[in-house]
Amino acid sequence: VEQAIQTYTRALEADPEHLRARYYRGRALQRTGRHTEALEDLRIVAERQPDNVDARYYFARGLYLVGAKPEAVLTEIRRVSDLDPRGTVGRLARLQALFLDPPMLVAKDGEERIDQKRVDSEVKALLDGFEGDHTDIHLYRAMNYTGFQAWELAKQRQVFPDFFLFSISQSYKPQL
Repeated sequence: VEQAIQTYTRALEADPEHLRARYYRGRALQRTGRHTEALEDLRIVAERQPDNVDARYYFARGLYLVGAKPEAVLTEIRRVSDLDPRGTVGRLARLQALFLDPPMLVAKDGEERIDQKRVDSEVKALLDGFEGDHTDIHLYRAMNYTGFQAWELAKQRQVFPDFFLFSISQSYKPQL
């Protein structure tokens, strides 16, 4: 990964406007845990290519990783969802938004709680929407994009078969 970062950095030294190099350097920086540096690259790409769904998503992810205010993260995630409402990245963004800002209800005792029934229903609808659009990489991305909490929920509800943990070469069909 470090070699890739160096290669993208050299490309950017030669042409600071090379947005593809900036995007991939940002992604590589995120993978190495250099989130603040990554965020700057991804911010530039997201600003200059506002319709670039992947750049916007990774920018939102970067905001989350550097500890930005939840409102800022949710704003970016919702932009991704609006840009790609039926696509994989848009659906994954909506999944993540559910876990960052879950629907709430007021229980009989007056306490505000997560509306688990609504969350389950929305997660099921989003995961069902992957049918016909679920390559191996999408399954891998679902695990990475939604984070551990969503992945664990999906696993517990048997949305993804257990064998997926060992082989992402299988497709899936939600089974809620």
